[in-house]
Amino acid sequence: MTTSMTQGDVKRHNQVRVLRAVRDRSGISRAQLAEALGLTKVGVSRPVMELLAAGIIVEEQTSHSGPGRRPIGLQLAAGKLASLGFDIRVDRAIEILRDVDGAVVSRRVIELPAGVSAPALLAVLAQRISAAAELPNYSIVGVGAALPAELDHSLRGVRLSLPMGWGEVSFCDELEAMTGNKFRVRLADISGAAALANSRLDLPNLAHLQIGYGAGLSYIRAGSLGSLGVVGEFGHMPMLADGPACLCGRRGCLDAVAGFQVLVDGARGLGIDYANVPGGMDDLGARLAAAADGGNAQVTALIEGVATWLARVVAAVITVRPAASMTVGGYPLALGDAFWVPFIAGLEQLNPRAAALMVKSPLGDEASTVGVGLLGAEVLFEDPLGWKAAHTFLAQSG
Repeated sequence: MTTSMTQGDVKRHNQVRVLRAVRDRSGISRAQLAEALGLTKVGVSRPVMELLAAGIIVEEQTSHSGPGRRPIGLQLAAGKLASLGFDIRVDRAIEILRDVDGAVVSRRVIELPAGVSAPALLAVLAQRISAAAELPNYSIVGVGAALPAELDHSLRGVRLSLPMGWGEVSFCDELEAMTGNKFRVRLADISGAAALANSRLDLPNLAHLQIGYGAGLSYIRAGSLGSLGVVGEFGHMPMLADGPACLCGRRGCLDAVAGFQVLVDGARGLGIDYANVPGGMDDLGARLAAAADGGNAQVTALIEGVATWLARVVAAVITVRPAASMTVGGYPLALGDAFWVPFIAGLEQLNPRAAALMVKSPLGDEASTVGVGLLGAEVLFEDPLGWKAAHTFLAQSG
């Protein structure tokens, strides 16, 4: 059954297409925009004028090195609209305020107490959102959050988070209510946020594997949040019969054979301690990488062990559900070539196509932090003129 679009739907659809094109090609001219979107110059003029009138984009002369007049181009208006993002880990939350034009306005690390409860964390986030709403120069278009959890099908609630020690949490509904229903909240797991960020690096059809204390796998199609696909319970995929015990109560799960705790336990067995503090994962990875580079055969074997397991996983993932490219995030990035070389070698043996698709993202493990800012901004890019009206309606009906 097909659903016909109303005139309002068509209007909003064209606004979204124009705004996303301006975001992706800052300085694009109206003529170039019409060609890129397959519209006539008249057809592109109306949504452009609507976005200009709303102050979301501006039209001005762009930089030009050649002779003659500088061309007139469209770009996102800077210094007015921003998204607020929270990249939540077990021990900390990284808060990022990001102008919709991509510039980072502010960034801070919020240290979290061990075993922080969902109500306590939501209260902290609500306070930070309220503080951001008081900024004189910016209006907050939306809030993005990511955490190590399995999400429900709506991507608005937590089904289970073993790393956080949580059960079901109506995350978005509760946080929106705690802030007076003035802001729409978008939620992803860590892999989803990282996938969204990496997809903007000219990798629009992407699979991303995030591996820390738990594992997550997410897909992006056509570079948009609407195509975000999260593979539930990925970290509890069975890998080894009668293998190590997992937090879920089963044995031999991916988390148990290749999660970060495997690296911690292995390092301690070799006399290399791990401090469970912010930045501790990167610090341990760097020390292990240095030891491997220095010829420590036991450390090299430890790293190659997790690289072998993850190569098997990625080879299977690309076989079952292909993507145009794939990135990896989490503790493997801190291990550098000590991980990457045996990982790629294992892939080339198991699935050469998968090896060819692997991309080292320049964002590294910052991808999820960048991603939560993009996640909040999606509220604007999904409904350019309706986000503020929606906020007002939610607040009045809350």
